Amino acid sequence: MKDLKTAFEISDLGEASFLFGPHITYTSDSIALAQERYIATILSQFGTENCNTVCIPLQKGITLTKGITEQPKEQVITSQSMIGSLMYLITGTRPDVAYTISLLP
Repeated sequence: MKDLKTAFEISDLGEASFLFGPHITYTSDSIALAQERYIATILSQFGTENCNTVCIPLQKGITLTKGITEQPKEQVITSQSMIGSLMYLITGTRPDVAYTISLLP
């Protein structure tokens, strides 16, 4: 900080708590990023606030199949928006759900 202050006019605001959305948590031996607020927002946006949680993103042996009926355009757009929101989550803090999301049509 001292070197930066000599070269630039800056203010030290202390430790960061948010970084472009993800929340930053500091412990004595690590730094963790989390996006609980973003997850709550997308759950609310798609009306899934009361969904059931699971410990693993996809159970072993489950096979996803493509639907056989045509969906209305609005439903397709909603599904694409959900998947896009989850893909953003993958890049930020949840790579553990990447495989499951990649299987969605």
